[in-house]
Amino acid sequence: MKSRKDLDKLNKNLAKVTLTGKISSLSVAKTLFEFMENTQVEFSILKDKLTDALLEEDIKRATSLIKGRTQVVIDILIRNLFERTADISFLATDYDIIELLTAQTITQEQKDFMEDRLQEYVLKYSVYDEIILLNTQGTVIMNLDKNNRITHSKDMIIAQTIESKESFCEIYRDSDLQQNREKSLIFTSKIKSHSGSVVGVLCLCFKIEDEMSKIFDKLEFNDSTYALLDSNGQVLISNHKTNKISLDKYKEDLYFDKTSLCSIAQGSSYQGYKGEGWNAFSSISYQKAFEVPQNPLDFDLKKYETTSLVSDKLQTIKIHSEDITEDLMDVALNGEIIASKTRTYSLNPILENLRIITQGIHKVIQKSSDEVFNILFRANLEELSHKASLCIEIMDRNLYERANDARWWALETRFRQELESSETNKANLTSILEYINTLYTVYTNIFIFDKNQKIIAVSNKNEQRVIGTVADGGAYSYAISNRDSQKYFVTPFEKTALYSNKETYIYTASITSLSRGDALGGIGAVFDSKVEFKAILEDVLTPAQQGLFCDEHGVVISTYNIDISIGDIFEPCLNHLPKELNSKKSTIISIDEDEYLMGICSSDSYREYKKEDGYSNLVYAVILMKI
Repeated sequence: MKSRKDLDKLNKNLAKVTLTGKISSLSVAKTLFEFMENTQVEFSILKDKLTDALLEEDIKRATSLIKGRTQVVIDILIRNLFERTADISFLATDYDIIELLTAQTITQEQKDFMEDRLQEYVLKYSVYDEIILLNTQGTVIMNLDKNNRITHSKDMIIAQTIESKESFCEIYRDSDLQQNREKSLIFTSKIKSHSGSVVGVLCLCFKIEDEMSKIFDKLEFNDSTYALLDSNGQVLISNHKTNKISLDKYKEDLYFDKTSLCSIAQGSSYQGYKGEGWNAFSSISYQKAFEVPQNPLDFDLKKYETTSLVSDKLQTIKIHSEDITEDLMDVALNGEIIASKTRTYSLNPILENLRIITQGIHKVIQKSSDEVFNILFRANLEELSHKASLCIEIMDRNLYERANDARWWALETRFRQELESSETNKANLTSILEYINTLYTVYTNIFIFDKNQKIIAVSNKNEQRVIGTVADGGAYSYAISNRDSQKYFVTPFEKTALYSNKETYIYTASITSLSRGDALGGIGAVFDSKVEFKAILEDVLTPAQQGLFCDEHGVVISTYNIDISIGDIFEPCLNHLPKELNSKKSTIISIDEDEYLMGICSSDSYREYKKEDGYSNLVYAVILMKI
């Protein structure tokens, strides 16, 4: 550490000058050099405190950085897998799947229809690479992956699923269900007939390696090691080849080994889902962890040295360093006066040396103090921009699921049959919608509209007032003229009567004819944006932090712990919103004469969502902390 070397050198030089002064002028300036000796001792103590503070803040920054990213790995995965539990539970009750498994004789036509239907499913829920339908004896009725030549399974998960009282089971291990895989992450659920008897088992095979690769790639420091561990420390998936990691080392969440800074994070439950008890691991070399960023902070930190962000300890060191510099300058000045009065010219070179050393001390202390404050502020700014990135990542992943839901539900055979019928059974539509909404609680209402955009059925009994009204807007008109089952349409984030005159997104998709393929109407899913977006911010931020989502014009979409209304413009961020996707920025801003650290991240995409599907919606997470 260069600052420490400079301080050590100056301290030695100061000690030499003090000793030389005492020897050369005992009779003339004894008291002066005794004072100087005491000051040199104080400087020696200060030097250690300053270098310790520098090291402490650097360690805090590095450890916060790696701990935050390690936690992201497991938290993002747990959230994703929670969504899969809803998928398996719902798909196991699919009308067409039940019809297939309860048929006395399964025809090739039925198999082809089901294969097309399940292909539609994985086109939308692209996190799966295989779907398997089995009867209760383990005989495979059909599966999607042509490379997975399976006709029967002896895996105990089949019997466990049938006997389980839970809505799903989950395994991650080798299985004959995917013989071409070393290990598979498989969600299973029993399939019941319309009368309630178990007739088979549904298996959804999750692309865990692919998903972990996407999570790892989003993290900074791609040359670092990231890994997913089981509860025994066995490496399940890693971006670098590694074997077992001893969890005994990680009784705390941080560990320093010979070459690297390491961290482990346990997965916490999300809405009651705990997963398999997995952990995330990260390791970064000391060189990378403590690397000094080349780009300096673009604001004057001296303005903020007395803010709440700077501890009393650091402020005391700063004041003490200034006092020592002043004391040494006073020694030089008083020495000159004594030398002049007593004509002791032998003091002059000593005093000149002292003056040079004092100037050096002042510069190095100032530089060291600036470095400490720079590390401190940079660490906090990095944390805020990192949290902004996490919030926007969770948001994109959440809305990816919403786009999938609308498109899949629109393919519900009974919806298509009812809308094509000359006498639509609206009670039947309502019953199906109500069931869907009990499983997918992120929506306040799910509704069906006909080809005239008139709402004919709703899932929420409290929203029956909208039946008969016209769903007006581009998303609905696009839906009734669309034939592509991969397309979905989203309303702008605006007030709507369908969400109690509050702002939200509504996801729509076309319900098409089974025979002709033209649109018969559509389905609309009213996302509970006020609750769901706020929950994302609450989960990520601390009570001392504030946050919001906004669009590219600064229009607020959701808030946490900040006094601004949804739909208003958050003007302090307008000049700082990056134009590029997945771009982070951090700075210091003033709001009503108070100073805030601010971290921002723009949205990107997740899998096909906002990447290959034609939907564009630039959103930002803005995270603040008052200083």
